[in-house]
Amino acid sequence: MSIQRLYSLPNCTLTLDGWGEEVGLGNGDSAGRPLLSILTSFECRFNGHDRSIKGGREFFEQLITTASAYAQQFLSGVPYNRERGGSTQPVVIEQVSSNFHRLTIYPQALTDDPARTQSESISFDLMTVQLFDLVEAIDQFYADSQTIPGLTLNLTPVRKRQTTPKQPLAKRALPAALGVAGLATAAIAFFFVPIPEFRPTEESPSEAATNVQANSTDTVASGDNPPTETSSDEVESLDTGSDLDAASDEATEVLFNDAPLIIEPDVVDQLMVQLQENLFDSWTQEHSFEDALIYRVAVAENGNVLGFKYVNDAALARVDETPLPDLQYTLLDPEVAQQEPVAQYRVVFTPAGAVEVSPWHGRLPEASAEQEPVELGTEITDPAQLANLNWDLYDLMIDGLDDADRRSLSADISYRVNMTPDGVVVDYEPLDDTASEFLSKTPLPALRGAATNSDRQNDQGQFLVVITQDGVLQVSPWRGF
Repeated sequence: MSIQRLYSLPNCTLTLDGWGEEVGLGNGDSAGRPLLSILTSFECRFNGHDRSIKGGREFFEQLITTASAYAQQFLSGVPYNRERGGSTQPVVIEQVSSNFHRLTIYPQALTDDPARTQSESISFDLMTVQLFDLVEAIDQFYADSQTIPGLTLNLTPVRKRQTTPKQPLAKRALPAALGVAGLATAAIAFFFVPIPEFRPTEESPSEAATNVQANSTDTVASGDNPPTETSSDEVESLDTGSDLDAASDEATEVLFNDAPLIIEPDVVDQLMVQLQENLFDSWTQEHSFEDALIYRVAVAENGNVLGFKYVNDAALARVDETPLPDLQYTLLDPEVAQQEPVAQYRVVFTPAGAVEVSPWHGRLPEASAEQEPVELGTEITDPAQLANLNWDLYDLMIDGLDDADRRSLSADISYRVNMTPDGVVVDYEPLDDTASEFLSKTPLPALRGAATNSDRQNDQGQFLVVITQDGVLQVSPWRGF
């Protein structure tokens, strides 16, 4: 039986094709998915690249092994052993800048044809967010027990001698040696200092009376000059600070709710790359958070960060560990904020040290610029709950789609869909122009129209819905399981 597995993320899509056998519900797989045991081919696509990576199992194993090892090196700073090029290393990843990584494929390593040389190598320049979407897709594959269960990632610990100290031993030991020497010198010096002898001072009766009179005079003089002006200045300063904070908050709300949106795809992509590079280069603070920090960020046409809002509680508590407060240009006039065109992005700081940036409204057509922004409720992250809602959304979509319409597409289309724990669709966004044109042929408008205001206030799970040009419906959690 032919089986296809899809691991889709915003910037990378990994598709596996192979053969397997049908399994029942009694084997421990609650979803009843068939087991893909033989891989015949795979395809890996990156957002923004026209070419894709295709090959068989041997090539697939080389790709996932190299990508996983490089990701560990990038995060830990400890290099891993590899051979550059050559027939034994068909896939190589190298860092070319602070935010770009070059994935190079040498086809001669995968064939016995001696006519193919290294000049035929293929390269992909990937942003950090694209690289880590590839790693996330590979992690989802390894976590999928129903897809090639015999293929596992062998991780080996790095020997301590492979790590390189950031400073030589002499330089690291110098502060401690100076501290010990200084402490010893101070101890020797204080040893020779004699202990002072305490002698109480005696005052004559006339001097005591004079001191008492002087103290009384000072007390009366200080009482004649109450600090009314100082207290008034302090109160005025506090009031002024409160007014500035209130004006800034009001301008931020106007910026996100009333400011005109920048929707030109080229401008949105250019500002997205510029924002990600600025955040990555400026993120020098030490961080210790365990949950991803998610923000909604507004960027002006010149690339300046004009404001940001917190999407989750961790983002509010750990905002000082991000570069956003330092990069923000504070707006105090709501009228100016209302007239400033902005592009809005979803920014995620991961515990692993990656910065992920994507358009807040997805890939909207120009006609959608006047639509109200999608306000997300508390996001559902429980894997079991997401799996159940994933199947519910798949059933709703497949029942509401006409087979002929699904097979009439000339290109893949994508939607972002929000669903409550009760299975109610409360919001959606078309992610490309073709998806907007096809929207009326989907059940999404009718499903959202049936939602009530109370439904929209519930927790929401986010899902990526893809309809391929072959008519295949694919549903997966927005950020994977």
